[in-house]
Amino acid sequence: MGKGAMGKGAQQHALVDANGATRTKANKCTPAKGSAPAADNNKEVAVAPTVCAACGKEGSSRCSRCRVWYCSQECQRGHWSIHKDDCKRIAKIGGWEVCHADGSAKSAAQEVMARRGCDEGFCGICGGSAATSRIVHSGCACSSGAHLACLSRCAREYQQKSGKVIGWHRCLVCDQPHAPDVALALAKCQWRGSISLPDKCWDKMRALSVLANALTSAGQLDDALRVHRADVALCQAHFPEDRDALQEATHNLAQVYGLKGDHVKAIHLEETLLTQITLERGSDHPRTLRRALCLATARARAGDPRSELGLLKRSYARALRALGAAHPVTVDLAHARANALLAVNGDDSKALGLKLFAEVLLEDALMHANKATAPEIESDLENVRAWLAPRRVAASRVFAPMRLLPPQR
Repeated sequence: MGKGAMGKGAQQHALVDANGATRTKANKCTPAKGSAPAADNNKEVAVAPTVCAACGKEGSSRCSRCRVWYCSQECQRGHWSIHKDDCKRIAKIGGWEVCHADGSAKSAAQEVMARRGCDEGFCGICGGSAATSRIVHSGCACSSGAHLACLSRCAREYQQKSGKVIGWHRCLVCDQPHAPDVALALAKCQWRGSISLPDKCWDKMRALSVLANALTSAGQLDDALRVHRADVALCQAHFPEDRDALQEATHNLAQVYGLKGDHVKAIHLEETLLTQITLERGSDHPRTLRRALCLATARARAGDPRSELGLLKRSYARALRALGAAHPVTVDLAHARANALLAVNGDDSKALGLKLFAEVLLEDALMHANKATAPEIESDLENVRAWLAPRRVAASRVFAPMRLLPPQR
């Protein structure tokens, strides 16, 4: 399109497709003939929304200057009169991905400040007052709050020293999880500081994983799905040798599919992971049994209780034999199997037997559970005992008069 159609001195930048190939005027929405697609390692990781800036449909091409998405050249032409003022500004910041990360981090921080901020008190980390910045109570067990910037700084320093990202979603003092909105604000802050790193940098991949999990915990499943896809793409392109990281990223993607109701994709991904790790490590390895538990969870979400119970029964027996009753994977399998048994509806003798067996499983799991899982198991055990209590009383009234054993001499 010539300059005259857009005004004197204007210059519309060429559209570039998702693989980096420039789109010419002749082919409009398809890559030019003879231009080979870029290698997978050169693909951009799209974390920001990929909708067309003009019409809101799913974008397939990007402005070659600022990297904003468009669905066609027609949309770009029609939107140029609005976009030309922002194109240079977005490009100067670093492109659409950096611009969106910066705006999203500021917006999340403002929302947390408005919802959880307090104008009184002192920061539990730096000791500063709320006069400089509002004190945020992150939802953990600590009574004192902290500046959001101090929480971010401590999480970053802890990651640099230990290589662990736990500080972005859990309190480093009481080891309790942050509230979902606080964890999301911290994750967006971390991603804003890591987006300019090379794609082959481990810190960038960790930041992407933390952001994806925080979006899932906050219930923003559409954004979480897009970021989890980017996480898997980044692992496949730059860390193919790290099978554990790729499998974990794929499992997180399957979880989001399940939460969104796309159970076919979720189960397919979990079955693929279980097959891969079984071939790599064997059927009795803890990671294999953990993947079996994840597959059972995906089948439970899809409403397939019979298949779930069968898989949990086999996996729990295998874990008892290979790992022992005190292993964390065995405890989780026992807890999951008990919950599957408790989900069986009915009030007949068969349902009563299943609930009694679930009580035994929960008692065994609680005996070997750690501090993180013990409260949930204890709560489930109290619920099943409350369900069984009136039935035990009724049964004692029926069987008490009966002399089931011969009298003692």
